[in-house]
Amino acid sequence: MIKDITIGQFFPGKSAIHRLDPRIKLVLTVGLIVFVFVANTAAAITLMTLAVAGTMALTRVPIKLYFK
Repeated sequence: MIKDITIGQFFPGKSAIHRLDPRIKLVLTVGLIVFVFVANTAAAITLMTLAVAGTMALTRVPIKLYFK
């Protein structure tokens, strides 16, 4: 049962996102978290959604793994 939980698990890959320095990924994640709390318009939320979707596409991780 515990191996069915994929939150926070590393999925190996060779994408541009996988090759980024971990510190940069951490800073970008913190920036996204801050943006989530300050986004108060539809345009900001749309921009945030597009950024997350774009990042998901860049990782080349199968989409079904995100919803597992």
